[in-house]
Amino acid sequence: MIRYRVFYAVLLLAATAFYIFDTGYLSWFLLIVELLYLPLQLLLSLIIWKGIELQLSPGCSEVDKGEELTLIASYRSRLPVSRVTMQVRFENQMTGECQEQKLRFRNGAQEQAVKTQFLCGHCGMVRCSVPRARMVDLAGIFTLKVAVPAPVCFQILTKEKPFAENLEGIVQADASEGMAIKAGKDGEKSTVREYQIGDSVRDIHWKLTSKLQKPMVREAEMSFDPSVLVAFDFSGPPERMDLILGRLRGLTSALLECAYGCMLVWYDVRSASLVKEPVESREDFAEALRRICSTRLPEQAEDIRSLLRRSDEPETDFLFVVGPDRVDIPGEMGGGAL
Repeated sequence: MIRYRVFYAVLLLAATAFYIFDTGYLSWFLLIVELLYLPLQLLLSLIIWKGIELQLSPGCSEVDKGEELTLIASYRSRLPVSRVTMQVRFENQMTGECQEQKLRFRNGAQEQAVKTQFLCGHCGMVRCSVPRARMVDLAGIFTLKVAVPAPVCFQILTKEKPFAENLEGIVQADASEGMAIKAGKDGEKSTVREYQIGDSVRDIHWKLTSKLQKPMVREAEMSFDPSVLVAFDFSGPPERMDLILGRLRGLTSALLECAYGCMLVWYDVRSASLVKEPVESREDFAEALRRICSTRLPEQAEDIRSLLRRSDEPETDFLFVVGPDRVDIPGEMGGGAL
């Protein structure tokens, strides 16, 4: 840009000197052209600047840790643009990692896109934003600020670490030891059988009894619906959190495959309280992961077991504690009660 300014200044001085030493029509015409060139091109540049629109779009919404994400930055304009530059900022909201890249669009196009790559070092929600963007005028002398596009986010996740234990065996073993069995509600999962001595009159199915001319009663199906609490330490270095999230994904996937919902629990330093997220489906778990990855990771480690003991949480049937090296199952922790 400096060379264009110097070049224009030299031409303007030359035209002025030519007019001073030669007052003819040619020198006057050249001086007028040099004086009008700058405001006219600036006016045309303002028309182009008003119609320019910048956009950001990630190649995908999720990417595995250690891979590269491709971010597509593009712009549209009704007229050809001389040159556009933008500063792109990548910020991991969980780990605090930050990286900036400068992108340049080539001259003379009305619509184009450039790709940049970001190395996904640790888990977290990465926010891509444009702190500043500028367009160079047609003469290359001035720069104009361009309205920045809306930021976009993508999620970095570590690969799922499969849960190696027999989850069905753990649940059924504890159920056989006397864990509460829950009956279905009225009108839900019930069967009909003949009346037996000792049955309550309230359970008689009067409509079916009158139709079959013999007493029939409703019997609610008994089902095992355990309450599962999955706790994990949300603290420490990013490398440790990567391992915890991998094991958390594996355990939660195993629970959902067995049709067991769970409650994710972790400690939030900012609110100084336990955070609870119910998970009944994979969509719920994906939403919980987005919330976890969007929260800043504290550096000081907190022991989730001691925090749960000091809390007023009610008892639960199962308590799994997810760590970086292993998942503590109820039997190894001396029961699932808090």
